[in-house]
Amino acid sequence: MDARVPWMTYKVIGWLNHSLKKDWKVFEWGSGGSSLFFEEKVAFLFSVEHNPKWYRQIKRMLSKKVVYKLIKPESDGRGYRSTDVSFQGCSFRHYCRSILTFPDNFFDLISIDGRARNDCLKLARKKVKIGGYILLDNSERKEYRRGINFLKGFVRRDFRGNGPVNEYPWQTTVFQRKT
Repeated sequence: MDARVPWMTYKVIGWLNHSLKKDWKVFEWGSGGSSLFFEEKVAFLFSVEHNPKWYRQIKRMLSKKVVYKLIKPESDGRGYRSTDVSFQGCSFRHYCRSILTFPDNFFDLISIDGRARNDCLKLARKKVKIGGYILLDNSERKEYRRGINFLKGFVRRDFRGNGPVNEYPWQTTVFQRKT
């Protein structure tokens, strides 16, 4: 498998190949193949990762033009929770809120494939430009319905199918901000 392929559905990878523009600014929660993919196709990438081991592995492959941050979970457990039970009692407050350093309407694309996705969805809605996109991987999961509800007024497009890492189909959804 090519390391520069996002771990998302093949259908959304096709959409990204067609839609991404060289002048775009992209923010992503959760790094990996998507980071390597985005860095070659857009002007600016700000990527946030929570796992130190994965962060070190990906950092070695990224160019200097990518702003790449390691933001580990806090142990206080107040809000900003991951649905992954291995992070029970942890808060991803600083991880999620890292997007708040940017002005509203700044990003052309925000990719959410990391921790505390419901909170990321809520914070992303004002940071994406009108006409821009929020991408949510694994959007078929019931636990993300609360976060998806924050995107009322966005146009939804689902991309269901297989992808490069799983042997079963799943869904990646792209939400376009209209107003």
